Amino acid sequence: VDVVKISDIIASHMNADGSCTVEEDGSSSCAAKISEADVKVFAVSATDGLIDYVSLEAIANHVAMGLFEEEGEGELHLLNACEDLIMAAAKGWHDHRGGRYRDDIAIAASVISS
Repeated sequence: VDVVKISDIIASHMNADGSCTVEEDGSSSCAAKISEADVKVFAVSATDGLIDYVSLEAIANHVAMGLFEEEGEGELHLLNACEDLIMAAAKGWHDHRGGRYRDDIAIAASVISS
């Protein structure tokens, strides 16, 4: 279980001033200037049957696309995003266990603030 304070996450991203720095080795990094309106927070609850075969990052990215993607950008609906993730996990279970066993696979997502 991951527990995070949303206020800490928002504050850490809001400290960016839009500046770029160049390190001695020539590498550079830029911090995008964002506002509170740019931050979208959502929660995902998923069973271990999903998490065993789909990474947390992939789950978060795909759900975010389903929740927040603008019209004309592919328009992935949240239900389709969840179905894609469930199917990916089901394939993982089938490939790994030869179709003999599959754990429960479920996911729920909700926007907290947008």
